Amino acid sequence: MTSQPDRAAAEALLFLEAELLDALRWDEWLELFLQEAIYWVPSRPGQTDPLNEVSLIYDDLALLQARVAQLKDPLHYANLPAVRASRHVSNIAVTPIADGIGVRSKLLMVESRRDQQTVFGATVTHVLRVTSAGLRIAAKTVVLLNADGVHEQLVVPF
Repeated sequence: MTSQPDRAAAEALLFLEAELLDALRWDEWLELFLQEAIYWVPSRPGQTDPLNEVSLIYDDLALLQARVAQLKDPLHYANLPAVRASRHVSNIAVTPIADGIGVRSKLLMVESRRDQQTVFGATVTHVLRVTSAGLRIAAKTVVLLNADGVHEQLVVPF
C-alpha cells in the first residue's frame, strides 16, 4: 500500500493538472510530463494496443508540444472560437507499481464551444514518477465512456 504522502501528492498533481488545463496554462501543463511520456486516448473501451489499432490520440511529448502550439495559435482553425472546459477529477485510487505510482481516477469534463456544451466522462490512468521536481507524468491514458462513439473534433486535452 502506498504511503499517505504519496497519495496526497498524487491527488495534488491530478488537481493541479485539471486546474492548469482549465486555465489554458498549456506550457505549465507540459512541464508536468516526463520526456518519455505518452498521452493516450484509446478508440474503444478495452483497447490494449495503441500501435496496431487506431487511437483517438496517441502522443509522445513532441506531439503534445505540437498540439499545444496549435492551441496557442490564435488563428488555428480547430480552435476558433477557443474551447473552454471545466474538468472535475474524483474517485482517485493510488497504487504503487514497479516503476512509480499508478493512479486511477474518474474525469468529468464539460467543454463549451460555439454555444454548445459537450460532456465527456472518462476513466483516467496516470503513471507517475518521483523526480527532483516532484511527481511527474510518465503516462496518461484517458478511456472515454463513449470512446467508440462518434466524436467531433477533440481539440483540448482531457
